[in-house]
Amino acid sequence: HDAVLKLSWTPVNRLPEGAAYAILNKRPVEGIPEIFSKGLLISNLNGYRLEFVLMEYCGQSMAEYLKDKADDQKDELVPGFVKQLTLCLAQANDTGILHRDISVGNVCVKNDKVYVIDWGCAKVIGWGAAGDAARDATRDATPTQLNHIDVAEQWGFNATTVGQVEVAKDPFTGTPLFMGIPMLSSSPIRGILDDMESVFYVVLDAVRPAGTKRDDVQGFKFLDSPSLAIT
Repeated sequence: HDAVLKLSWTPVNRLPEGAAYAILNKRPVEGIPEIFSKGLLISNLNGYRLEFVLMEYCGQSMAEYLKDKADDQKDELVPGFVKQLTLCLAQANDTGILHRDISVGNVCVKNDKVYVIDWGCAKVIGWGAAGDAARDATRDATPTQLNHIDVAEQWGFNATTVGQVEVAKDPFTGTPLFMGIPMLSSSPIRGILDDMESVFYVVLDAVRPAGTKRDDVQGFKFLDSPSLAIT
């Protein structure tokens, strides 16, 4: 089977992507890549760890997949894609994971199946700490979440510390063009609704008329300029 090997440097006080997949796989979450192997190659080098994840190849981005499709084909395909995408994020949220970087490059399609990839910016919610639960509950109804202390121990990070770090970085995590307005406005709390708003922007990008380049759409000129996107 086609596979992708991803290597990434992660600050030692941030959640490794493999840990996010370990939590997601505690319950069935549709639309995430199959993970063949994962682990750490370097546990700490100047405050960073080198992580590897060997995963299923998940096809093209949704935008690339739809690029050459006729408008009537898009009309037929897109509603199903959106349903798959939102189901994946909702199931992940119920498991205790927020993706936080839904963008054009992280939503892929293979054989008409949608995959959400790159969970390296994910935030774990529901550590079992009262403060974290209270913060999450203020934005959305708190899902039935698991206590993920066992995963924290397996990956060698402190659950309490990483939870505090991730909350602090909420407004600054993601791809600016696809981030929700509350995040660009430095909202201190992030929830599933913010990921869903990003889904909307990803779909807008994916269904633009054939032959239309991103730079032909005024807003998409800001893709590589975070400061302009925020403005």
